[in-house]
Amino acid sequence: MNILNSAIHETESLKGVNQSIWNYLQVNKVEVAFMTISEFSQSAGCSLSSINRFVKAIGFAGYNEFQKQLQAEVKVQFQPMNITKEIIKGDGCILHDIIASDMRIIESVNTIENQIKIDDWCNKISNSDTIYIHSSRSSYSLAYYIHFLLKNFIKNVILLDDSHSNLSNSLQFVSSNDILISFSFSRYTKQTVDVATYFSELNCNVLAVTDSFQSPISMKKENTMVIENVSGTFTFAAPMIIANVLVSTLAKNNRTTYEERMKQQVKLAEHLNTYN
Repeated sequence: MNILNSAIHETESLKGVNQSIWNYLQVNKVEVAFMTISEFSQSAGCSLSSINRFVKAIGFAGYNEFQKQLQAEVKVQFQPMNITKEIIKGDGCILHDIIASDMRIIESVNTIENQIKIDDWCNKISNSDTIYIHSSRSSYSLAYYIHFLLKNFIKNVILLDDSHSNLSNSLQFVSSNDILISFSFSRYTKQTVDVATYFSELNCNVLAVTDSFQSPISMKKENTMVIENVSGTFTFAAPMIIANVLVSTLAKNNRTTYEERMKQQVKLAEHLNTYN
């Protein structure tokens, strides 16, 4: 059963509060998929009983059944291959559509709450012994990028390699005062989830950049940065910006060390004839 299609068939009988909830669901399907019933009722501006009556009106036994179906639809909708299919089937200007879509996502993460969270993450990173970075498959590009930036002025930064022998060799040295920065978006890879779980079991902070607080790499809400991929494209524009902001904030907080390291980098590049 497709929830929106199911509700469309019932539209003529949806009136009053049910119609209002339906209108909200149409626009905010992805967000609702990961809301509790209390959060949904508050966001839609109605009571808990109204939400329960609505889900029954469109054919579900209760909210849990409704939400499980909605989450399944959202995960399928935003798999990269399905998104690509939707983009190439459209008649619009792909350049314009993708840029406009990315801009909406970028604006959604430009909040005071996220800046406060970045500041908190920087304090945790600065007070950690070793910074581990991990991601798999397409998200690996994000892990590589932030590792490349951080290693320019921080010594204790390790990019975890997914090959079994290298990964196990690196993980054996993890201690409770280390920290993990992890990127993962639906569909979540088992390797990324297993590594994040391992760090969490050692009482390490796991800083997760993901698409939901219900993501399997989200260990604590204060350590999770949610970037919902609610556009028509599968984009890493917003996560890349978060990586830049995190590194820039760390550099600003450690300006003297950062400037010294940059001077050393320039001297080494000249000595080694790195650039033409």
